[in-house]
Amino acid sequence: MPGQNLRTRRMQRTREDVARTAAGLFLTQGYERTAVDQIADVAEVSPRTVFRYFPAKEDLVLAPLTASGDALVAALRSRPEEENPTRAMRAAFGSVLRTQEEGGASGVDASLLRLIDRTPGLNAELLHRAAGLAARLAEVIAEREGVHTGSDLRPQLMVAVFAAAGRVAMRNWCGKESTTASHIGTLLESVLDQMDPGLFGDWRGRTGPARGATATSLPRPVPGP
Repeated sequence: MPGQNLRTRRMQRTREDVARTAAGLFLTQGYERTAVDQIADVAEVSPRTVFRYFPAKEDLVLAPLTASGDALVAALRSRPEEENPTRAMRAAFGSVLRTQEEGGASGVDASLLRLIDRTPGLNAELLHRAAGLAARLAEVIAEREGVHTGSDLRPQLMVAVFAAAGRVAMRNWCGKESTTASHIGTLLESVLDQMDPGLFGDWRGRTGPARGATATSLPRPVPGP
């Protein structure tokens, strides 16, 4: 209905205004020295309105990353069944980045990522949320491959390595002049291309461990001399 669409657009604009105001204050004053009451005052809304859109102060910084994580889980679930786990993860991540770029957003600003990195409280909360996201992604991969995360450690290992690659790409992205969504995607692809492809071969038996193999049946490295 027209009235509902107008209300939705107004709510979205208010949310964006609050987030933009908070980001500006955090970057100029610091996260710890900026109070929610001040954000509300500058954004010309009530503190109650701020908390309606962002239940906790850290959400004003971390909400875009949380939303990107939710989108990644959904994108991974939608990938074709015949894709191996690595290909599915890469394609899902690329899909999320394309959607964000087409919508005129990059998920989170590089300046805010640097703010998170130097703020212990935000860093701790980000790690907590990242652990939850990793568990969700591992469960999706396990479901796709017909294995169980309790007996097969490959889904958790794959997500952990993918997350490490993402952190390397993100740190490089923050240090570049070009900080578009497509650029972080290019950096991540470059990092993943440099990893040993044997680690995440085809789990269904063609180039890697057989589909359904347990963690104890994975090949062990040959000791050096």
